[in-house]
Amino acid sequence: MVDAMAPYRLELAKSDRSMCTVSKVKIEKGEVRLGSLLKMGGKGSYKWRKLGCVTAKQVANIEELLGGAEKVDGFEELPADQQAAVIEAFKRAASAPAGAAKAIVSETADSPPAKRAKVSTAGPSSASASASSCAAVAKPSTPSDEVLKAAHQAIDLAKGARWKELLALLDAHPGLVDVRPAVRDYSVLHQAAFHGSQDVVSVLLDVYEADPAQLTKHGRSAVAVAHEQGHSEVAELVSLHVAKHKAGGAPAA
Repeated sequence: MVDAMAPYRLELAKSDRSMCTVSKVKIEKGEVRLGSLLKMGGKGSYKWRKLGCVTAKQVANIEELLGGAEKVDGFEELPADQQAAVIEAFKRAASAPAGAAKAIVSETADSPPAKRAKVSTAGPSSASASASSCAAVAKPSTPSDEVLKAAHQAIDLAKGARWKELLALLDAHPGLVDVRPAVRDYSVLHQAAFHGSQDVVSVLLDVYEADPAQLTKHGRSAVAVAHEQGHSEVAELVSLHVAKHKAGGAPAA
């Protein structure tokens, strides 16, 4: 049952079939991975990422909600050396520049991700090794035509409330979440706020790290859009993220 699932989960990957949501690199069997709970339609599943792709925002969220890495579900089940790797990764993420581990949108948005070297999972150094998969990436200041085309697709999916297709696209290209072509009024987050889909808004903010303060083409916030449509709970959710975003922290539990 989804209500019984922990908001975050640490574990050794049971196989090599999962992929890091951020870097798009395969998570090797036995490698420590961090899962963020995704709730959709009364069902829950985890979006996994490598330790090196943990962000400062996630660290702040976990600290606020649970009290630190040691309180994450599954932490106590890890071997001591992997517990040390988790703590190391959280410390590194907390001190990293804002957005340092947020994936870039590929210049060829429809092409498959490039192959990467396998990451060692042995001992505390695994956090350092996996960090290379997510380090020094940022969104391009001027999106290419291919990126803009993919952004239009994402916004169209959100406009049509085609959430499963949208999340599948964001899984492949997470950096699209905040890309709003100049001709479009709404971003993906504004569309979700318009529809009043609280689960989707929560996923966009917590899993894909959408900017809660992003404005529409005409200068309206997602909070305002939700209020105008009578979605007070969605407006409150986004407002909490905006307040913490401005303060440099995580939304209160």
